Amino acid sequence: MADERGIKEVKELLAFVFSLIKAVQVSLEDGDIDLWDAKNFVEPIKKLAPAIDNIDDVLPEVIDLTDEEWDGLLEYACNEFGIPKENVDYVVDEAITMGRSLLNIAGIKIPT
Repeated sequence: MADERGIKEVKELLAFVFSLIKAVQVSLEDGDIDLWDAKNFVEPIKKLAPAIDNIDDVLPEVIDLTDEEWDGLLEYACNEFGIPKENVDYVVDEAITMGRSLLNIAGIKIPT
């Protein structure tokens, strides 16, 4: 079971992933990503350090989330990022997978 610290850091990971996705969406509104879009990526960069701080201790906890903890993450995603309730379960699961994949690509070992 994840502890409160684990949940806090999973939320930080979700904040980074959702911020990165929003930056890409905003940047692509004109059909192109160019140097002027760099400003859209400032917020995700600010969220990166908290998202990976102690991440190697937190991500294994994601596997052991209780139903109550999972529901808390879904509520957080709906309230903080406006994710529609009808697909929030899928979106949060994919965001966690994306976060894990990004860390793997960066060479940060992720226990399974």
